[in-house]
Amino acid sequence: MKYTIEIDTSSKKGTELLQYIRKHSETKVVSIKAWKKITPADVALPNNLFPTDWQWDEYLDRKQAKGKTGEKAFAAIRQKLKSKS
Repeated sequence: MKYTIEIDTSSKKGTELLQYIRKHSETKVVSIKAWKKITPADVALPNNLFPTDWQWDEYLDRKQAKGKTGEKAFAAIRQKLKSKS
């Protein structure tokens, strides 16, 4: 079984816990990844990304009318796909 644990390092306890895990972790057992905001491109083309519930909530609660238009976003995605093939 695999587990995903979210640690908020903005608090002292969270930072201490992360330091403890890093100190006692074994690379084959523990994988520490920093949280990042998911983008519309990540949603359209996941690329082995498994967003947590927190990431989904943050993505869906964002204010609208920010960022690129749909046409520009799709053009960027098409260009990225063309470069890969």
